[in-house]
Amino acid sequence: MMGDGEVCVTGCEVSGKVTVVLDLIKNSAPKWPLLEYGDWVFVLVSNEDLEKAVKEAVEVGVEAVSRVLGLEWNDAYMLASMIMDLEISQVVDPRKTVRARLPKNLISVTKLLEALKTRG
Repeated sequence: MMGDGEVCVTGCEVSGKVTVVLDLIKNSAPKWPLLEYGDWVFVLVSNEDLEKAVKEAVEVGVEAVSRVLGLEWNDAYMLASMIMDLEISQVVDPRKTVRARLPKNLISVTKLLEALKTRG
């Protein structure tokens, strides 16, 4: 998984080999990076203020759930409490990063991109 646990200047860094598969999805430029890994899709949100990063990650995740599943925002908010997890990626750098993790069987990367494209 992604490097978790960096809380004091550096993490444990080791050499390794990684295979990365990239797909270009044209006409798509979400505000935040998206990642697909295993059974999950992630929205990665950063801000100097961890609380603001968390709030933005929740708002983006709930809005995606709402749009992809055709739910009212309040219903999507309640469903997100059961299906979405928040993970803190790092707190050392000036910008704190939070990952909103959503199950790919409900929201594919393509559907997530489409939902976020119309976000405004």
